[in-house]
Amino acid sequence: GEVVIAAGQTSQTLEVAVIDDNISEFSETVEGALTEVSASAGQFEISSEQGSASVSITDNEANPKISIQSVSGSENAGSFTFDVNLDRPSEKGVSVKYASGGIEATPNVDFTTVLGTLSFSSVQTQLPITVTITNDSQIEGDETFSIVLSEPEDAEFSNSAAIGTIEDDDFATISVEKTDDAVEDGTDGKFTVSMDNSISQDIQVSYLVDVTSTATGGTDYTALSGTVTIPSGQLSATIDVEVVSDSLVEGDETIQITLTGVNSSLARITDVSGDKTATLTIADNDQAVISVSAGPANAAEPSTDGKFTINLSNPTQAALDVTYSITGTATSGVDYTVLSGTATIPALGSSVDVDVDVMDDSLAEDAETVILTLTGPNNSLYSVDTTPATVTISDDDLNPTASVNDPQITEGDSGTSTMTFTVTLPSASAKTGTVEYTLVDDSATAGSDYQSTSGTLTFYPGDTEKTVDVSVIGDTIAEGDETFNLVLSNETNMTIADNTGVGTILDDDIATVSVEMTSD
Repeated sequence: GEVVIAAGQTSQTLEVAVIDDNISEFSETVEGALTEVSASAGQFEISSEQGSASVSITDNEANPKISIQSVSGSENAGSFTFDVNLDRPSEKGVSVKYASGGIEATPNVDFTTVLGTLSFSSVQTQLPITVTITNDSQIEGDETFSIVLSEPEDAEFSNSAAIGTIEDDDFATISVEKTDDAVEDGTDGKFTVSMDNSISQDIQVSYLVDVTSTATGGTDYTALSGTVTIPSGQLSATIDVEVVSDSLVEGDETIQITLTGVNSSLARITDVSGDKTATLTIADNDQAVISVSAGPANAAEPSTDGKFTINLSNPTQAALDVTYSITGTATSGVDYTVLSGTATIPALGSSVDVDVDVMDDSLAEDAETVILTLTGPNNSLYSVDTTPATVTISDDDLNPTASVNDPQITEGDSGTSTMTFTVTLPSASAKTGTVEYTLVDDSATAGSDYQSTSGTLTFYPGDTEKTVDVSVIGDTIAEGDETFNLVLSNETNMTIADNTGVGTILDDDIATVSVEMTSD
């Protein structure tokens, strides 16, 4: 540069303009030296002692601050990098020592130990510390270690330690299986909840009893808590199913549980649906005998109904359909209302009635029977007593009244002709009835006027008329009209209104009167 000392002056000032920066640095100097002088008049020379001078620049920045950031990541990351930062650059040559230390993580097992010194150049504000992480298959949970800074040179700490968190990527898989089925006689059942790796802490597993279960908690078994704890270091725990015995016929019932959660990140419920659900069976030890009885067993026309009762020796938990067959002399749909063949005993019930509703009619009939015989169910839980029960329906209709007609026939001169007596009932009967008949002489004589006969007439159900044929003997004797009787007797399942039928033989012969002279 160049400076001019004006005429008449003895000095001139050279100003050094200081430029402020953000760099931490030592005090610095600016040195100036006169190198050449010239003037228009006079002689000048540069002083050997004062031909140079210096200006000192004092730094106004404090020492930089050192900080280090914590790091977290999976144990399969390979390594963690901790960034050590200066809040500003420094020309002083900042350095700092570092060392690693275990907290939950074990040095040289979970991570490789580091120890050293970081030295920052004048332009560096960040340097890394790299720690190698060990990837293993051990279930240990998240673990931590520390990086501690110490002995800073020409710097101060903003913070001097950082935490490295190794996130464990290993976990135990939890599943459930049925260990033992149960029997209602007091043999309890059991589920086993298992882990494929042990963990050094208690693991609480939650579960639900599925709605598809047919057994009822608190009724068929002691209600389950919904949680089970696998102790620290163990691989399994059991869920005991304590059976509650009863006398209900309910069949085998099931309890199905499904694992729903776990209280630790070190364990997970299996993703295999068949392994997170298990079903246990409670075998029923109760059986029941099914039988039938009649009561009232005596029914009657017109409206006294009968009844069967189907009985169960032990109640059933679910409604039970019982099948039966009907036999007997009474006719379904005619003598009583049609029965369905199935009756249902309600849930928790022990019996059901089958009503025999009598249908009135006007037929005279014997007492008739309705016989019910059990045929089902075909189920090993039930023993069916096939002994039948009987309801008897008594008739209220009177036996029909028999009568016989009074036939006539012309005798004829020779041979025989047939006279027919008709015995009638006013209405049909459902009973088989009989009546005996005999021919009795009146003015006609058996053997000469008619051929005698006797016998029994049988009226089957539905019959209202029977006939008796009598052979009448023809002759040429003028004897006038003659009669004989058909007499009814010893009737069964009927009464007799008129027990005598009069048969009339109409004489067709005429006597010829002649006269002769016997003397003069």
